[in-house]
Amino acid sequence: MTPYSYSPLQGDTIRLARLLPHPDANAPVQCELIDYPLPDNPGSKAGHFDALSYVWGSAEDRRSICVRDQASTAGQEDRQLAITANLHKALLQLRDHHLDRFLWVDAICINQEDTMERNHQVAMMARIYATASRVVVWLGDDNAADSAAAFDSLRDAFIRSAIYQHPENEEAWGQNDETASIVKLFEQQWFRRVWVLQEVAAARHVILMHGSSTIDGHIFALGAKMFQAGARFSDSVELALSAADIMKNALFRTPKPSNGHSDRFTLNVKSLGQLLDIFRTREASDPRDKIFALLGMCRDDLRESGLMPDYDIRWDTLSSRAMAFLLGKAVRCFSDNSGRLTVLLGKGSILGEVFEATRIDSENGGSYTIGYRTKVFSNKREQVISTEAPVSPVLVGDLVCLLEGSDKPIIVRICWDFLFIVKIKGDIYEFRHLASWDQQPKRQLFDFLLVWDWRTPEYPETWEYDSIGAGPLGDHSGITELECETGRVTRLRHVASMFWETGRYLEGEEVVDEALRLYNAEAGNEDAGDIAAARTIFEGAAHCQKILVFCWVKAYARSHAYDWDDETIELAGKMSKSSVLEQCMSKEDEEPIMVELWQINELGAEVWENKLMTELLAGRGNVRFGSSVCRWMLRPEGAKTTKLLLGSGLVHFGDMAEATARSSMEEDWDKLESLFHSRQGLHLTEKTLEAAAANKESGDRLMRRILMPTRQWTRPAVTAKTLEVAARNTRTGAAVFQLIKEMETSELPITDEVVESAARSGNTAVMDLLLGTRLTETPVPVTEAVTVAAVKGGSFELLQALFRSRGDELPITESLLITAVTWERVEMLELFVLQRGLELPVTEAVLAKVIIEMQSPKIRDFLFKHFEDKVLDFERRRYAEIKPRISYYPDPSAFKLGQDYGWTTGDLTIPSEYEYSYIPDATLPIHSSALYPESREGTIAEPSSHRRSSCLSCDGSSLAPSYN
Repeated sequence: MTPYSYSPLQGDTIRLARLLPHPDANAPVQCELIDYPLPDNPGSKAGHFDALSYVWGSAEDRRSICVRDQASTAGQEDRQLAITANLHKALLQLRDHHLDRFLWVDAICINQEDTMERNHQVAMMARIYATASRVVVWLGDDNAADSAAAFDSLRDAFIRSAIYQHPENEEAWGQNDETASIVKLFEQQWFRRVWVLQEVAAARHVILMHGSSTIDGHIFALGAKMFQAGARFSDSVELALSAADIMKNALFRTPKPSNGHSDRFTLNVKSLGQLLDIFRTREASDPRDKIFALLGMCRDDLRESGLMPDYDIRWDTLSSRAMAFLLGKAVRCFSDNSGRLTVLLGKGSILGEVFEATRIDSENGGSYTIGYRTKVFSNKREQVISTEAPVSPVLVGDLVCLLEGSDKPIIVRICWDFLFIVKIKGDIYEFRHLASWDQQPKRQLFDFLLVWDWRTPEYPETWEYDSIGAGPLGDHSGITELECETGRVTRLRHVASMFWETGRYLEGEEVVDEALRLYNAEAGNEDAGDIAAARTIFEGAAHCQKILVFCWVKAYARSHAYDWDDETIELAGKMSKSSVLEQCMSKEDEEPIMVELWQINELGAEVWENKLMTELLAGRGNVRFGSSVCRWMLRPEGAKTTKLLLGSGLVHFGDMAEATARSSMEEDWDKLESLFHSRQGLHLTEKTLEAAAANKESGDRLMRRILMPTRQWTRPAVTAKTLEVAARNTRTGAAVFQLIKEMETSELPITDEVVESAARSGNTAVMDLLLGTRLTETPVPVTEAVTVAAVKGGSFELLQALFRSRGDELPITESLLITAVTWERVEMLELFVLQRGLELPVTEAVLAKVIIEMQSPKIRDFLFKHFEDKVLDFERRRYAEIKPRISYYPDPSAFKLGQDYGWTTGDLTIPSEYEYSYIPDATLPIHSSALYPESREGTIAEPSSHRRSSCLSCDGSSLAPSYN
């Protein structure tokens, strides 16, 4: 018989197979192919045909059927078409004895040899199944008796569910004799195929057939739900139950496809990422169908994705496009040709670690309640989300990651030396609180080696990259080319960094050891703990310094007979975060390493209370504790740490005493003495005396205890530096001075700097002591520097004290006046006039400072009030030197008025066409310091924006510029 030759199809036309009736069940199958225009909107009206959903079966076991075209003439010979044996059995069961039956069957209705037609028809399959009046599921005909029993059991379960409403009221299945037949039914190959998902998702009505037995799809689905409530079964049964979930509502579904993104038809079920998460391990004879079969249910806009059905492109190209669409184009993708593995390389950050994962099975399918911490080391913030259950179970310890350039996170699992993708893309609602990559705060970047397995739903954490066939032992050329850039040491390096990010030090230690072992084996170095090797391996990696500190701690612990058990490893991992230990490991000079309280809190007191930590610090030497730490050591929460640090000799008495002297609580000194009560030969430093002298709360009481003779410690003599500090202490400084005078046997070193400090700080009480004879036998001199400091300090009371004490001896100089006008001390200037009258040295420099540079009206008022003649003379001479063409006033009293006009000093150029009127007999220009700051033609100061900007003549008229 001649093989059948297809006629080309036009547009969105499909072929239907008219299955001809025959009374003999074993007669050859005959069908006629007719063209059928597919409607644009399948929801409007059902087509008068059934669509067959089945498994092709083995391509080697084939049967022939007779096919002819609708246009064939009577008596024309039928043509032969080869189909698989499983399809042949289905057609025999579907053939009626008397009536024609119209079917759509992909193997018959699509020219499988024409790739262009195949691409177009596959893209329309969702529309085809949505248009069909029914979808007939052919499960096969093996073990027909068992399938009939299973169908009966599921019908009974459906009836019971209608009675009990809730499955939990039914006695659990699992020990029932009916279970075995149902399990066998669920293990049929049809339930494992990927294409069947779209076919039943689009269906209006589903009928399942196994041999001659049939069951309604809705009854099957609800009966399966009852079966699911009884027990957990194998992965195959789980696949069957997920298909039952899809077909459950087919009877009530009117297709409402979404064409919002493009003109392609889609059932708009889920995003492509969600579909792949749930169905990626389902079977397909062609790996490309694992993607093509989901597109009819995908709600994403795929116009720019390059994912539309095209059987001319290779699998590795198609999978790369899918990964780029889901994870961003920054990810590099490599696939093997078998359709099993896709390996991805990219950069990203770790957002958190799953600490809770609970699966919940509901009427609408499985879901997970996932809790994860968004910050790993400190300030842990916990998030809880509900996400659709992927085919790979989410486990505690899985990581929530965001790849560079991606808009939503993925969930991955750290295997030995790579990351297994558990959930490829979170739904927008699930991770709505997380921003896309561009909006994320700056985080630590990691190099990710990710494996997406299209067949295996779960990887154990102990699996290695080489063991899954992706390493050098594999024969997949597309993946083995990665070996040059993802060698095993490199892979371990990246994974170790991730363990340090998540604080999983026990696992991280194993990875670090293996990386060192491999590296040293290649280099011929037997010392697997060599810090130099670790530095070479981890240089540039995330958390490199922390891992190096860990290796350093480990080497020290082992060399000093510490038990390297899990507890010590955890401790070393926490210690690796210490910035102090990092300095100890890398610092080679003799500069002291300062430890502050935030560094204690960085690790927690329990780490600092460990002997291993203190020994490492003591071994480095020159480690000093800042004042914040020293004060903390005197508190109850720091007592245990303090005892250990004292025992190691790390705490210096001088540091503790200085910090205590700064404390506002005098009882801290009692605690200090208690800590060191059994020690002799202690030495207080000058910094301790200075700290006590500066203490405004209890400086005098602390200074008494410090200066009190004792055999426990020695102290230095009081220096001028200590007195300077006390002079700045406005609350207890005077008491400190008197106490020092009382307890010191030598003359106090009161220098000019001490007096200046008192003057600058406005410390009148100390200044009164210094000016008298209670501290020294001879009065201290009051120099110009002291009076200048007093003016800068701004204490009018102190300045009065200086005049009372020194009177006419107090130096009032040009420098002092310039300082007073610069700081706008009008009250002090009035005091100077009161004390010295008009003999004040109001020099040219003072006038220039006020009139030319200063902008303070109150200082100018003071000068005009007391030194009018000098001011006017200065203005006339300035005017005579510069002689600008400006307006001025004949009345000298207008000078004060001119100050209010808003002119400020400056050198802003005005248009050269401005010309000002000139009054020859005038004597004084208004505010000349502003009008001619420099003898430069055509320049003038700009008026302030907050004052009046125009000048007024004496009669009130405006003096505005006029154009030539």
